[in-house]
Amino acid sequence: MDHRNETPEMKAQWAKYYEEAISQPRQRSVPENLPVDPNDVAQSFLKHGTELDQVSRMIANAEGRRRSVLRQFERYRTSARRASGRPDVVDVAFTEPARLR
Repeated sequence: MDHRNETPEMKAQWAKYYEEAISQPRQRSVPENLPVDPNDVAQSFLKHGTELDQVSRMIANAEGRRRSVLRQFERYRTSARRASGRPDVVDVAFTEPARLR
């Protein structure tokens, strides 16, 4: 929107439109208290089974890629730790400081 079009009249119209939009309750596509019929569920599954299968395969592929990346990252961390020559556990001596009186 061009700033030259932002006249007080347009701002008032937008404010009115906004107030009307938020004052009306949102319409839901499916009522919340509608009982679910098992036949409807079965029909929906038959109708959209291929899409559900595609989504399931996409999720499985994404999880596989995630696991692969995590394995590679852990291998990198392990090899970087070995290459640095630092031991995994550092042995330190601890002495109790004297108490102030």
